[in-house]
Amino acid sequence: IKDWVFRLMEQLGSRLLFFDVNQQSPTHQQLKEYIQSKRGKMGVHSCQYLANMFIAGFFAQHPINSIDSSTLHIPDEIAEEIAHCDDLIAVGRTPKYTNNQTDDVEYGLTEQPYRVGGLLRDLAFGFMLCRGDTQVSWDDVSEFRHIALSSISPKRAEIIRLLIALRGSIDTGDLIEFLGVSKNTALAR
Repeated sequence: IKDWVFRLMEQLGSRLLFFDVNQQSPTHQQLKEYIQSKRGKMGVHSCQYLANMFIAGFFAQHPINSIDSSTLHIPDEIAEEIAHCDDLIAVGRTPKYTNNQTDDVEYGLTEQPYRVGGLLRDLAFGFMLCRGDTQVSWDDVSEFRHIALSSISPKRAEIIRLLIALRGSIDTGDLIEFLGVSKNTALAR
C-alpha cells in the first residue's frame, strides 16, 4: 500500500483496516505470459464464485440475527493483545507534518481508538463465526498483529518491525544501518 493512501486517510479519517499480502512483483516474462493469456478473467470469476459460495454457505448455516452476540467471548488476555493492536493503529496513523516556518515536526490528531477497536472486535467475531466457535483463539492474535502493522504507514511499520527484531531497543544508528537512510531521515521517521 502506497504512502499516499495513508496520507489521504490521515486527512479523511480512516475507516479501513488492511491486510498486506506482501505480494512479489511478477517477472517480465510472467507479465508477458499473463498479457497473452485469458487467465485474468478466469481468476476473477473463480474468486467471485468462491466468495459467493462461502457467503451463501455461511448464511445458510447462520441466518441473520440467529446468533446471540452475548455468547461470543474474547478472553481478557486476548482482549489485551487486541487493545495493543488498536493503540498501534490509532497512534500509527497519526499524521505528521513539518512546520514550514520552524522546521519542527508536528503531529495531527490521533484517530479515535474506539473506531478501530470496534472494527477489530467485529473482526474477532467474524473469526469466531467462520470457525464455528464462540471464543477468539490465540491463533487469531497473529492475524490482529499483522492487520495492525498493515494498517499503518509502511515507513512506521518498518520501524516497528525493526523494533520487534531488536527486542524493544532501537537508536538512530540502528535505523541508519537497517533502513539504509541518512541520519536526518532516520530522525524524521
